[in-house]
Amino acid sequence: MLTKLSALTICFLIAIVAGPVWADPPTRPMRNFDHAKTIARNKIYSDHYVEQYCGCTFLPRGRSGGFLDLSSCGYKRSRAGTEDMEWEHVVPAKALGQWRACWAGDARCFAGNGDRLSNRECCTKIDPEFARIQVDLHNLIPAVEGLNARRGERSYGEVAGDAPQFGSCTFQIDYDTDVAEPPKTIQGDVARISLYMRDTYGVMFTPEQETLFQRWSADDPVDDWEIERNRRIEQEQGNSNPYVRP
Repeated sequence: MLTKLSALTICFLIAIVAGPVWADPPTRPMRNFDHAKTIARNKIYSDHYVEQYCGCTFLPRGRSGGFLDLSSCGYKRSRAGTEDMEWEHVVPAKALGQWRACWAGDARCFAGNGDRLSNRECCTKIDPEFARIQVDLHNLIPAVEGLNARRGERSYGEVAGDAPQFGSCTFQIDYDTDVAEPPKTIQGDVARISLYMRDTYGVMFTPEQETLFQRWSADDPVDDWEIERNRRIEQEQGNSNPYVRP
């Protein structure tokens, strides 16, 4: 039978594991999104050209993108061939900006031709803090452009069933509930990035999402590449993800 002291100790340890962890923001933030993507490709993933959702290899192309070899990962789409790699915000821009005043629009948010800028473009233009948040390297991973587009601003969650949607890549989207579920091999990475964004920038998740992230993090522990990625990001922007520990 547990003594009162030991029970309190266990509760305290649980709180440490599950509760927020202090996370410092970057001391050397990226200048803009193009700069962040270039640094991510040329410095963070310089010898690890592997897309993170499906495991596709890619070759650098253009200023910050890549050219995917879909035969390397079994990703399937409606037409055959290769597809571009894109940089995915693990925590999407909407979750980063929807509580900010700029997300509702502003008189300053019009293009030269008179068209209104998107919510994200508006926030990038007039809100310096949002501009810094959206280029945090911890929140950027290489992804199949098609998955990046299909996932859009959907939150992460669990999708019922396991019917293949993208060939042997097990990324799943529930279009009815607007939920996306990454493959199990990266669920821990996604969870630890999400918790970092919560603690660093105050991104809000539901209690159900937080519980899910804690479970994903436990079920998919930190691996060697995640540790190395965290080390390289700290070298470039001056801060680390405290949830990525050996």
